[in-house]
Order: sequence, then structure tokens, then C-alpha cells
Amino acid sequence: VSQRHERKPFVPVNVVRELRREEATEEEIISLRSVEIKQLKKRFPADKLETLPRVDEKDLFDLKFSSSDPDWPYDVKVFELEISFPAKYPLQRLEITLPEEQNLPETVRRYVEVTIQEWIEEREQQDIKRGVIAMVFRPFLRWLDKNLEDIVTEGLKQLQRELMAKAAGLEFI
Repeated sequence: VSQRHERKPFVPVNVVRELRREEATEEEIISLRSVEIKQLKKRFPADKLETLPRVDEKDLFDLKFSSSDPDWPYDVKVFELEISFPAKYPLQRLEITLPEEQNLPETVRRYVEVTIQEWIEEREQQDIKRGVIAMVFRPFLRWLDKNLEDIVTEGLKQLQRELMAKAAGLEFI
């Protein structure tokens, strides 16, 4: 006699990605933060993502990020990102920096980091205008993957301008 198991139909869980700013409870904010961190850990293998010790109630991660573009034109293929999820993220801003120990000229590293920070600030302002609190890490990764080549190219142009100015006897401060 064979046993027949009935399968329950698969129902995708609709993960809430944003909350109304004025209605969000502390528990909902904590839940969004938890989902974002779990998804980060699930998405990247241990050789690409390192969990760092917590500092000031911030969860810190070191991510080795590479463009998915098969025609990536630059020698530098891996960018190290230090990601910080504050205790009240996404109510508080996500912080992403590029540690100085990169295989990049400092001007390019700084340009990439400032461009990332500008995107995060702009996204936060859009969410405030819309009256929502939203998870921004995954949209950030999509944006970075799509725009990294242009950002690095602009950073290299900035470096070239600095080198030309220096050769002409000028110095940027």
C-alpha cells in the first residue's frame, strides 16, 4: 500500500520591502533590518562576505563585490565594500565605504566611495519625500552592478585631470 502525500501549493511569501514612515513600529523596523541582513548572508558565499565584529550597535560586513559584466574592461575586478547596518536601519541610513586598502588609486577609490554615498543619500531623500522607510541594500547592489564601470571611468578621468594639473604645477587639495 503506497502512502500518498498531498503537497500544499507553493505560496510565495510577500516580503515587505517598505513601511509607511508615520505608521512603522519598532518591531517592523527591526524585522526589515533582519530580513535585509539575512538576505545579504544568503546571497554571498563566505569567501565574498565576512561578518565583522559589531561596533556601536552596528552590524558590519566586508563584501568583495565584482561586476557581473562579462566584458568588464579594468584590471581591478574586486571592490571591497564595508557595509554598516545601524541599529535602526532602515530608519537610519545604510553606510557603505571602501576601505583604503584597495587595489585602486586613491582618487578613484574616493570617487567610487563618494558616488556610492551620494546614491544612498539621494535614495533616502526620495523615501522621505514618499513617506516610506525602505530596504535599500538590494536596490543599491543592482545600481552598483549596473553603474560601476561608468563610476570607475569617471574616477579615472578625475585621476587623469589631477595628474595633468600636477604636471602643470597645480595641486588639488
